[in-house]
Amino acid sequence: MRRKHFIGVGFFLAITFGWSLLYHPSLHPSDGALVEYFQEHQPDFDKLVGMANEDSGVRAIYPSLVVLKGYKIWPNDTAEGFTQQRWGEYQSLFANLEAYDIGGFSKDSNIIHITASRGVSDLDDYESIVITKGYAYSPEEPSPLVESLDGMGFDSRGTYYKKIGERWYLYHDWGISKPE
Repeated sequence: MRRKHFIGVGFFLAITFGWSLLYHPSLHPSDGALVEYFQEHQPDFDKLVGMANEDSGVRAIYPSLVVLKGYKIWPNDTAEGFTQQRWGEYQSLFANLEAYDIGGFSKDSNIIHITASRGVSDLDDYESIVITKGYAYSPEEPSPLVESLDGMGFDSRGTYYKKIGERWYLYHDWGISKPE
């Protein structure tokens, strides 16, 4: 009987320890730290959103490439739709936001997501859990709104928002990434 008890406790500890290795909310910056950084750099964030809105043909910008509408990649797939000069303007702006290694954004509907922290944990050879936390700009109030994103973990599937200013929010996103 005692042996079964030890096996059960060991199995429980292994599962708990395994989940805790996959995701640590403390690895992401706190809401307070992100809000403070935003307040110090709001002109840069506002400029980034302005540029992203001007570039209507851009779906996302990452540290080494630009994703255009139709999922064409600049500069790999096409030389049209984006310029080296504009790339330099974005890179200069990202350099001003270096504390959280902000090097891009994505546009989904009317919401612009600017990732400040990202964690990836492989489930298997094909799927990974991706958890991001960062800034969102939205002309309309996104849903659901929460009081705090701190401590969100595996029970928080989906995207949650916390209001930090007019049209500005923090976001926390938990999703599964699969190869296309």
